[in-house]
Amino acid sequence: MSRSATYSLLVLAGCIWGFQPVLLKGLLAFWTPVTVAVVRFFFMGICLLAVQYCRNNKDLHRILPHAADWPWILLMGLAGQMLNNVLGFQGLQYTSVTNNTLITSLTPAMTAILAFFFLKEHLTGRQWLGILLSFGGVLLLISKGDVTRLLTLQFNRGDLLCIIGQAAWSVYTLASRKVSGHFDLLTALGWCSLFASFGTCLFGLASGLFHLTALPPIPFTACLYTTFLGGIAANVCWNLGVRDIGPSLTSVFLNIIPAVGMFSGWFFLAEPMGPLQLGGAFLVLCGVRLTSRQPRPEAAHMHYR
Repeated sequence: MSRSATYSLLVLAGCIWGFQPVLLKGLLAFWTPVTVAVVRFFFMGICLLAVQYCRNNKDLHRILPHAADWPWILLMGLAGQMLNNVLGFQGLQYTSVTNNTLITSLTPAMTAILAFFFLKEHLTGRQWLGILLSFGGVLLLISKGDVTRLLTLQFNRGDLLCIIGQAAWSVYTLASRKVSGHFDLLTALGWCSLFASFGTCLFGLASGLFHLTALPPIPFTACLYTTFLGGIAANVCWNLGVRDIGPSLTSVFLNIIPAVGMFSGWFFLAEPMGPLQLGGAFLVLCGVRLTSRQPRPEAAHMHYR
């Protein structure tokens, strides 16, 4: 594949993920976050595993994880799929698309912090500066520039749910390192999605939060988009980019996500895009570039939203 074609696929993936929260806003008016997650992950898992099965000459053993990989795949399904999506979807009901996509951009900083404390990985001064800038930008957004909100911890609960969801995604990213060296990550994503669908369904039935009802045409289209474009097509494009140009250059295209998210929220939902939002975005994106200047392959591979 030519480099220009690879770049086009990565731009497409970033645009798909950036626009996705706008459609989710509409879908969540009809389905609960739990219902959306169950349906989305079920079809994602089935489709990804079916494709990988055909790609591997219909040899089931080649897409089955090793025994030692199952605990990590279960953890990935619990943290990165079930918790990340349910909390993120729930948070999106109370916060803006701009805040949601910029909080998503905290992933490199959160992953670096967890790796520092739990895996004893070294962080350079440049990376610490990036982490501070990233969190500073998000704090500017969620406090709306009001120091009193920071001192009294008066934050929008949607923002807090999105932040917790991204922390869960960082756990997923670290867990993926245990399987990325010897197991295809799209296949792993398929298994994670199935487990997440099953686990979320059990939780939804027990809590009464799973309600599967017929959807009008527009929300139904949004469901198709988040499942097949945001869940499958964008991930395939991203992994092709990592394969062809490497994780370091691929990670540059992460900056497209909040840019598209901010513009989409402003254009379609009339969300504000003033100095506060632009300033917070600038700090977050500068922090992302500093923190992920030398990203690891697995982090770039598994940037699914």
